[in-house]
Amino acid sequence: MSNRIIYLREENNKTVGCVAISTSEDTHYGKTINYQVSVHNPRDLFNKAMARQLAIGRLIDSPFKVYADYTNIHDVTYFVMKEIASNKNKLFPSRAIIAAKCWIKKSGRLTT
Repeated sequence: MSNRIIYLREENNKTVGCVAISTSEDTHYGKTINYQVSVHNPRDLFNKAMARQLAIGRLIDSPFKVYADYTNIHDVTYFVMKEIASNKNKLFPSRAIIAAKCWIKKSGRLTT
């Protein structure tokens, strides 16, 4: 199992949220990525420690899951950002979606 914390940033590098990620392998489902997001309210001052703790708490209580064949932590991050950017279930605020798309663009990966 691997754990990772990523801070979501807008194009201007302003931090807008935090993503907590953990990975595991299951004999039935294969490789699983669990993640959860906390997003900063623009009316408040951003607090990294608070954002991190919120994301970790949510990850423990109610993780989102992605089943993907990853080979390294960069692949894991890409799959999570792709999920956030797609916002299939209408779960994330636009700030998180924009930041995830920005991460994908800066990573140089295509969103196929």
